[in-house]
Amino acid sequence: MVIGQTQCFLLVIVVAAAAGARRGWGREVITCAIILATVLFLTFGGADWLGNIFASLTWSVNHPQAVASGAPDPPPACSPVAKTTISMIVFIFMTWFAYWVGRRYGTPPKNANHRIAGIIPGAINGAAIAYFVSHTLLAGRQLVVSGPTDTMTSSYLPEIFGLGLLGLVLVLFIAAQASKGSSSK
Repeated sequence: MVIGQTQCFLLVIVVAAAAGARRGWGREVITCAIILATVLFLTFGGADWLGNIFASLTWSVNHPQAVASGAPDPPPACSPVAKTTISMIVFIFMTWFAYWVGRRYGTPPKNANHRIAGIIPGAINGAAIAYFVSHTLLAGRQLVVSGPTDTMTSSYLPEIFGLGLLGLVLVLFIAAQASKGSSSK
């Protein structure tokens, strides 16, 4: 089994849509606004701007005598690797920040309609995240995920069934103990 690029893209969208359904539209809209603003900023020149600011700051720290004397030499431009690194750090931080702000200031879902409405901005978040990661981090690369062979899965099947059955018995035991404790009160 090979999972292609389209399947990975759709998987990210489905996972983000499920997160949006869980979080609700009130939280997910705030998150969506911040993620889309971050992706637009970094895609349309923000990464270059941040990279040049970083290069200027590091040059001025490493050459304080040239800055004090007013040397005409401008600081060098930021390398493409440094721009990619800076943009990924900014993107990761802003994605975390977007989800934190959405959770902190967004309204939690009050009914099923709020959860259903959260699917759309959640899917948009997933598409934006998948676009930026594939465009920046995985640009020009192909990610191939291989599944296990039929021989390997058939050799582990008895262990999987045994552990699954043991887990179900354990859950039933815990549920029975919990119902005994609540009925005796």
